[in-house]
Amino acid sequence: MHHRPATRPCPEQRRLLEAIRVAAGHLASAPGYTDEERRRAQALLADAVAHSRSAAEIFDIDPTLTDESSLTGHHVDLLIELLGQLPAKLDAACPEPSDPRRTHGAAALAQQWAEAIALASAIRARVSQMLQELPRPDWNSPDGQHRISRQRLARNVALIAEAVELLRAAVGDAVAVDVPHPQARAIGRLVDTLDTLVEDLRAENPH
Repeated sequence: MHHRPATRPCPEQRRLLEAIRVAAGHLASAPGYTDEERRRAQALLADAVAHSRSAAEIFDIDPTLTDESSLTGHHVDLLIELLGQLPAKLDAACPEPSDPRRTHGAAALAQQWAEAIALASAIRARVSQMLQELPRPDWNSPDGQHRISRQRLARNVALIAEAVELLRAAVGDAVAVDVPHPQARAIGRLVDTLDTLVEDLRAENPH
């Protein structure tokens, strides 16, 4: 199969890339921080940013994901939230030199550092999950395309069922006569076929 032509980033990828940009540039204007703290914070941020960039690449690894915000949006939202919390947590761990917490709140500052490290770890875990669960290595094969198409149908089974009910209502009077018109019978048969399809899709996507 032919590869898709290159496209502009989808909304989820754009939002993630913007969050990465903001996080990557945070320390350039952040107050506080001793030199050692800044180096330590930069290492944490650099790690989080690098992993998040890997997550943004899933849309290049599997371009069909650009059409599947219902599949990727939740993951991207959680990653953006974690990535946005990390700079604020680092700032809380590194107040201005004159801040009383520098002399009287060492334990609290250490806790903030621990929470920042935990956030960075959560970012790595989230990215690992995204890379494992979202890109489909066979997206460009006929079997892969068929599976993706089928999954999308299953996710939209409620809409399909609504359309079938509208079609059933529209043709109901036309097939109620003793000798329905061939077109009415054809639509009636289509409704029966779609009923079976909806049942199959619901079995595949029970939620």
